[in-house]
Amino acid sequence: TCEAATRDAARNADPALFDKLAEALRDRDITNTSPSLIARYASISGNETVRAAVGDPLFLERYACANPPEALFHDFPGTATMADALDIFTGSSRRLYSISNAQPTPVAGDNRGGDQGVTVAEVWPDVGAEGAHLVDLTVTRVTHELDRRTLVGACTGYLTGLPIGSRISADIVSNPRFHFPTDRMADVIMIALGSAIAPYRAFLQQRPYAHASGRAWLMVGNRHPRQDALYREELRRCRDTGLLTRLDVAWSRDEQDPQHVQDLITAAASDLWRWIESGASVFICGHGGTAVASIMAAVSAVVEDQGHMSSDEAHRYMADLERSGRLRH
Repeated sequence: TCEAATRDAARNADPALFDKLAEALRDRDITNTSPSLIARYASISGNETVRAAVGDPLFLERYACANPPEALFHDFPGTATMADALDIFTGSSRRLYSISNAQPTPVAGDNRGGDQGVTVAEVWPDVGAEGAHLVDLTVTRVTHELDRRTLVGACTGYLTGLPIGSRISADIVSNPRFHFPTDRMADVIMIALGSAIAPYRAFLQQRPYAHASGRAWLMVGNRHPRQDALYREELRRCRDTGLLTRLDVAWSRDEQDPQHVQDLITAAASDLWRWIESGASVFICGHGGTAVASIMAAVSAVVEDQGHMSSDEAHRYMADLERSGRLRH
């Protein structure tokens, strides 16, 4: 939290200064560690150990991936004052979440989804006229351990801890790179990790409104089937009614058969290749560049193997898919 980070930065806190600082940091990102933040801390803190370490790109990358910002104050104590925090935490605190519901935008007809003849109410019986005034988010509370303490993600902790009826400040930001295909007959392959299933729930809700008749395949990976089965019943109804042509789920912490979404991709290689070759668009949504890169690598391996290509040819094929808008992430 802001308080934890700034209190560790000063030995003798001035209450009046702290109040001003907390207000000033309200719009600063104090939860993400980056190499540039480590470098700023090293320059300001006076700690010689971290100052010497910032010359090592591998140290910067590994420390930034494994530690929250407040760990810097714990691991490399220095002479930084509370006021110095304004020069350390310079980034914007904005968090972006995918909207996980579709706005009711009926087109001509009775909102039955293409060849499936499915209405939104059949899969989401609670979506009515009030849906035009609601925005759904899919948020998983982020936690991690540091020095025998449990740290909670600033924004996910805030959102999941809000009492019902609370008011928050938010903006709608368009992401034209991740829109559903305008061709309602297009096939789509949707691959997600955890709460990154959010935009696909909105895509599926949109299909009846858009009279989409193309096939839809969802692959999703999460941790445990008893604790992390997001939208389990909704997805089953999507599959049973035909909104989803295929649904594959991987559980990485399942005692019987632990799998990752990359394993699903590999196991379904021949079918996946046939869908792609027949014109399907591929959507990949995950948390952080590393996760998305790993999924991209698994899809590229399928292209290489099933398409009988070299590694370079598969790479060019993937690049062509992305340029044409048929691969989005």
